[in-house]
Amino acid sequence: MRTNFARYVPMALLVLATILGSRVSAYADYQEECQREGCSNEEKKELWESYNEECLHKSCSREELYELGGSPQGASDMLFEFKRLGWRINEGDFKNLICNFTERKEANYAFYFCQDVWECPDGRYESSWYLCGFIWKWTFRF
Repeated sequence: MRTNFARYVPMALLVLATILGSRVSAYADYQEECQREGCSNEEKKELWESYNEECLHKSCSREELYELGGSPQGASDMLFEFKRLGWRINEGDFKNLICNFTERKEANYAFYFCQDVWECPDGRYESSWYLCGFIWKWTFRF
């Protein structure tokens, strides 16, 4: 009996996309968790605890803020939300967070990967590459 592997390719691609697209909770950011999906106060509290640990007890680089926020705009929105909720923040962390989105780079290898580019007062910021779509160009015969 011969196995037709073409039947399993779409499922394998779906599993791969799920693995690549999923985020470990340690890498959760405000933009992904709260602005794209909507988040509870508990999730906001977890992000604030990360901010508290990374930024309030020691010096915090803008890159760390961008990682927590997901982007320069996400970091700014996150800090304003923490302030609105009455949680302690460092006002100095707001400096130079007003950035302009300039472009989205794309690369495709059966999946679309994107990278966002921002121009900020202190220089250019490029996000990490992330999964942002799929390409389905193949025709499978079953």
